[in-house]
Amino acid sequence: MLDTHHVARQLQDVAIHRMTGAERLQLACEMSDLTRELAKTRIRQEHPDWDAGRLLAALVRTMVPPAAVPPQFR
Repeated sequence: MLDTHHVARQLQDVAIHRMTGAERLQLACEMSDLTRELAKTRIRQEHPDWDAGRLLAALVRTMVPPAAVPPQFR
């Protein structure tokens, strides 16, 4: 999906290419953490009565391909 303006995308590309491998990895980890937090927030809003275990199971189902979901989370 290309929803970023081409000028902004060029600036992103320049910034990313200036980063070290470790910095790019750190950025990827932070983005992954943010994605999980946003997903958890959405699930909590939809199911405010769910406990932490049920929330985790729903999060796993959301982020892992169905065939890879461990049986205890199905």
